[in-house]
Amino acid sequence: MISYIILCVAGCFEVAGISTLNGYANAGSVSRKVMFLLATILLFAVALSALSISMREIPLSVAYAIFTGVGAVGAVAVGVFINDDKIHLRKGLSISLIIFSAIMLKLV
Repeated sequence: MISYIILCVAGCFEVAGISTLNGYANAGSVSRKVMFLLATILLFAVALSALSISMREIPLSVAYAIFTGVGAVGAVAVGVFINDDKIHLRKGLSISLIIFSAIMLKLV
């Protein structure tokens, strides 16, 4: 069970890394770009380290699918709640399918 918690934490760090990568892309000054780049590297390093720890007990196929699913759903959530992206019916259904697929992978 703790491996799945670590896996979810890894996914959250992946989402944070994607958010700082977006900050890097939109930063104006070189010093801000460097700050965002360093934060991105650190967050992805933590995310991948946590993923590797969780894979000690969770098979690769399941762990990576859940990791990327958490990242995808988290990225959409960040886009909707922070960047004012719009969520449409098809996008909502697609996110639901990702969540359903991750749950099914855990059950089989």
